[in-house]
Amino acid sequence: MIQKLTLKVYPEGWGRTAYRVIEVGDQMTLEKLCSTILDAFDFDHDHLYAFHMDNNVNSRMSEYSFNGWGARESRVNVKLSKFGLVKGQKFVLHYDFGDDWLFRIGVQKVEEAEKVNTKIIKSVGEVDQYPEYDEDGEW
Repeated sequence: MIQKLTLKVYPEGWGRTAYRVIEVGDQMTLEKLCSTILDAFDFDHDHLYAFHMDNNVNSRMSEYSFNGWGARESRVNVKLSKFGLVKGQKFVLHYDFGDDWLFRIGVQKVEEAEKVNTKIIKSVGEVDQYPEYDEDGEW
């Protein structure tokens, strides 16, 4: 048996206006979860990222990061099952260290399943990865 995880994901500051509820299996890797989240928000896949499993972006204790340029080994091939996620648990995806997108992730439900198809079960609002700035540098 595997675990089916229902996750609510939203960019920090957008929790009520833009979020996705996603079902994934606990055999999914962090790398695949990142891709799933980026696809759900129509973001490009062209930046470095890190997961902070303790929900603290300033902590390096539970960081799982990707480095596609070989400076250090990627740690995102780890499966979600490693973390024993439970309902109510929160963690964060820090994407694009220049623009600092923080995707807050909350575990809404954990269920046993024989098979899990990754899918978006709720989609609210839109977020522009590269918003237009006005002449004052404001969004």
